[in-house]
Amino acid sequence: MTYSTRVLALLICAAFLGLGLLPLLGAAGQASAETILVSYTVEPYLLLELTTPSIVFPPVAPGEIVEQTVEAVVKANVPWNLRIVGIQTASTQDGSIIEIASRLLVKNHLDFWEQITAVTSNVVLNHPPTDSSGIQVQIPLRLEGDFNDPPGTYQTELQLILVPQI
Repeated sequence: MTYSTRVLALLICAAFLGLGLLPLLGAAGQASAETILVSYTVEPYLLLELTTPSIVFPPVAPGEIVEQTVEAVVKANVPWNLRIVGIQTASTQDGSIIEIASRLLVKNHLDFWEQITAVTSNVVLNHPPTDSSGIQVQIPLRLEGDFNDPPGTYQTELQLILVPQI
């Protein structure tokens, strides 16, 4: 074999060898990717914030009706109901607890006046979730003065209840 034939043979072998290694070299230069599964849980979120922490009805005479509105902000990531509950007793200025005959009413979800009692009344029913700023809810209240209540200033408590629908 002559020198030029040997060089040519070596070049041909190198070419075949290079072609055989080319896929291996190409694989080393490619990116590799894997997928990871990420799991998380979003908890139900409800926030009820009274923008009016207390209200004062104007003086009422027996047989008269006066109205006030309670304002609240609701934030929720689930459908929700808003309820109200109260009691039939009130405290006087001297701290005595008495039964009251005057009636406190709320405008319910059907847009009717309903007496506030120890049984909850639905004020808002089946409301969809809110955005992060929430919504402002106005709750109309009515006080009907009664002849069986002696003159005086009375205080009673009402409780608003935000209930998720899950």
